[in-house]
Amino acid sequence: MAFSVQVLTSSRLHTVEDSAQSYNISVKLHKLEEKKMQIQKLNTARNQLCHSFLSMKHEPFVELLS
Repeated sequence: MAFSVQVLTSSRLHTVEDSAQSYNISVKLHKLEEKKMQIQKLNTARNQLCHSFLSMKHEPFVELLS
């Protein structure tokens, strides 16, 4: 819920708006950044696994059965 607070001081009128909304956006952004980091870690692990698998010496399937 958006809100606005006005405070009158001796020098001027101060307005503070949407602090709750800004906080909610900040929390959501932080969660998205955490998810992005998790995805990057998973992608790195997947790429390392694929690289390891592809760099292994593969014997033909027929020879493995003999």
